[in-house]
Amino acid sequence: MEIKILLITTVLFFMSCNNQKQSHEEDLMNAIIEVIDSNAFPEKIIAVIKSEFDYEDYHLYRIRGFRDYMTPDPYPYKIKEIKNKIVFFYFSEEEELAEEPVDKIIEEHYDYDYYNINSSTAFFFVQCKTTGKKLLHHAVNEYMQPYEIPEIRDFSCSSGLIKKQSIEVITDFFNIYALDYQGLGSDTISKHPKSIDLVVYVYNRTDSCLFFDGLNTSFGKFMLIKGNDTLQFNPSLYGGSRIIDDSTFVEDPEKSLELRIESDENLSFFNKINPNHFHEDLISLIRDSLYYIPNQEFYESSNHQCISPKGKIKVFTAPITAYRYTTPNYVYAYGNGKFLWKDKR
Repeated sequence: MEIKILLITTVLFFMSCNNQKQSHEEDLMNAIIEVIDSNAFPEKIIAVIKSEFDYEDYHLYRIRGFRDYMTPDPYPYKIKEIKNKIVFFYFSEEEELAEEPVDKIIEEHYDYDYYNINSSTAFFFVQCKTTGKKLLHHAVNEYMQPYEIPEIRDFSCSSGLIKKQSIEVITDFFNIYALDYQGLGSDTISKHPKSIDLVVYVYNRTDSCLFFDGLNTSFGKFMLIKGNDTLQFNPSLYGGSRIIDDSTFVEDPEKSLELRIESDENLSFFNKINPNHFHEDLISLIRDSLYYIPNQEFYESSNHQCISPKGKIKVFTAPITAYRYTTPNYVYAYGNGKFLWKDKR
């Protein structure tokens, strides 16, 4: 009897998985059809690119006009004709198609002149893994990243509301600096780090002016916290201005204050990170434990009429798929967890 119940449960489970997969595929097809019907792309070929980053709750797809130099892989895993368009699907977990038929389609239908006349736009389709919740968003331009779009940043597969802060801080790339040990190479790249730096983007999320001095550490500090250990960062101007104080930051979500933050040299802090999974553990640590902690006393004594940040502010980590490991002699580049190249400094 128990075996029979187990078999029935197993069959029902696989049926549920298949139904969910079919529902996801139908939702994606409907989103693609909606994009095509919008007449946003003059190109004959459209690329649908699934994010290589594993979002916990949802899948993320970028839908855009095909560019042979802006795809994650040379060849798609599937080609489908939908209405009057040819759609290339790029899913990293699937095997690519053979070169010859793909090259033939590109040769027949890819017009290089489209690059000069296209609307330079893109769509993002967000699809929850376990619920029917989804979002199709038309981006301002084809180069925008998901974390730059408030509707995607605030998207949640749960029904709970997200508590928003007066400022939002985002990072998506980091550098690791290492001591120049003899024999350091791609196989021992995760050893002997001494400091890291990141570029952070600060956004005003209020409907009024916001005072934020990210350069003056008296007003607050960026800190990476690991248990009882902390790693402090020294900021420098990367772009933008020191004070966010006009409404354009609300009206134009692309604008931000950009800072480069470089950590103190702290070998003992980095030596406590597992060297066998150094990159993965460091990315997880940055994602979970990087904060901006304002000094309320300094902000309040500044006598500025604008709103100032309050409380411990979590730095939101966009998908970190690229990083560099820098020694005095070489730079090593990584992408999606893989060693890409090495260059002499």
